[in-house]
Amino acid sequence: MSFDTFIRLLRGRSEGELIARAGPPDHRGEEVNRGLLQESWYYLPTVGDPFTTIIQLRGGRVIATERIRQL
Repeated sequence: MSFDTFIRLLRGRSEGELIARAGPPDHRGEEVNRGLLQESWYYLPTVGDPFTTIIQLRGGRVIATERIRQL
């Protein structure tokens, strides 16, 4: 995922907006946190963009974003 796309993924965005901007994730994970289902969407690094991007959703809304540079 490009940095330009990443900075537009603000807290509160819907799952539909996330898919429209970033496309489907490379991997999805689910866990129950405080009795609520929380999803983590992973966008893996590419040659042109060496970052793993993690988007966390709860109730179909973005609650957190993170980028990790791969060495």
